[in-house]
Amino acid sequence: MSAESSARSRSLLKDRAYSELKDLILREVFPPGSFLSKRRLAERLEMSRTPIQSALERLEAEGFVTISPQQGVVVREFSVHEIVDLFELREALEPFVMRKLASRLTDDHVAALRSNLEKQEVAAQQDDIVASTKFDADFHLLMCEFLDNREILRVMRQQHDKLYRVALRVMSGSSGRAKQSFDEHKAIADALIAGDGGLAAATMLKHLEFGKSFLVSRR
Repeated sequence: MSAESSARSRSLLKDRAYSELKDLILREVFPPGSFLSKRRLAERLEMSRTPIQSALERLEAEGFVTISPQQGVVVREFSVHEIVDLFELREALEPFVMRKLASRLTDDHVAALRSNLEKQEVAAQQDDIVASTKFDADFHLLMCEFLDNREILRVMRQQHDKLYRVALRVMSGSSGRAKQSFDEHKAIADALIAGDGGLAAATMLKHLEFGKSFLVSRR
């Protein structure tokens, strides 16, 4: 194997380790507070510790784990401050997106919204919290993709995994929240399709405020 091929192989392995470890954290196979053994992670993913270490360093930089000489590797719980910051960012951006988007939806946008809502409804009926959370996070990102404001989209994509994680905490901690969230999303979509940006923005803001209040009240 050439030096170039070897370097590419190592890079792909590091990316796979990062992707698989993040997925395990997001799905709470490793819930907040979990201690992670590099040796056991290497055994689980069937790779050496080198890509595992690289993946953990990336996850630490993104705020998903803490690495310290004393405790080792621990899956982080988001602080109240982080949760409030995340929701305040979303409260500033997403209602704005609703107001701008209301008169600009295409037939393809409407079809994509309805497809997402159908998946949300099925997941809620089946009480599948993981699927409900995924489609919930996708719903919010869809709106920003429709608007095609590159800076807003860049910020929301950067926050997508954190959005998923906090949404999972709300879904799993509030009985019936998956069905309630679907109903709220449907109301937002209906207002957008009807061209009522003000109503869509107000409904989105109320939807976000519930999540923030719920998570902060549990700390």
